[in-house]
Amino acid sequence: MPGFPAWVRSRNASGPTPLPVVVRRVRHDDLDEVFELWCSFGDEEIPQPPLSFDRWGPGIAVPNDGAMSTSHIPLEPSMCVREHLAGTVTHRASACFVADHDGDLLGFVTCSWSGHPTMVGRTGYVEELYVRPGVRRRAVGSRLLQAALDYLRDCEATVFKVEVPVGGTRGIRFFQRSGWVCESTALTLHD
Repeated sequence: MPGFPAWVRSRNASGPTPLPVVVRRVRHDDLDEVFELWCSFGDEEIPQPPLSFDRWGPGIAVPNDGAMSTSHIPLEPSMCVREHLAGTVTHRASACFVADHDGDLLGFVTCSWSGHPTMVGRTGYVEELYVRPGVRRRAVGSRLLQAALDYLRDCEATVFKVEVPVGGTRGIRFFQRSGWVCESTALTLHD
């Protein structure tokens, strides 16, 4: 992998060597780099119809046919993402964790929890999980996922959910290898 340091390219006989990373809660001085990673999500593996990203911002795909009303969406969606990330620095019900290798952020995960007013227990949600392509399959994503689950368990969550976009086969395989099972299909209605 030209352009990557030797520690990214190293492998052993049984496969890629796990990277020595520190997984920690995001800090204010990390936000610009995490935002750049957020914008890297794109369409790496999921074929999509023609989409417009102009009004919605990076990572938010909307059919280009104009069938969906956008009047309730702020004109600067990137500011909403940045505000969301900034909120995870100290928020009790939402967090962002980064995988740090000597000051280089290799990935991040965001998560949150919520409770139901009439049901016992809390549900933990793994929201975004992203690892730089050059360091995937090196235990970075697994360590980020574990940090999110530890945080959610500390917040008394007992059920955990994640959504993977239709066609996200690599994401589905990653979560299944981590013990997750598909129990339902999530449908979304935007109003």
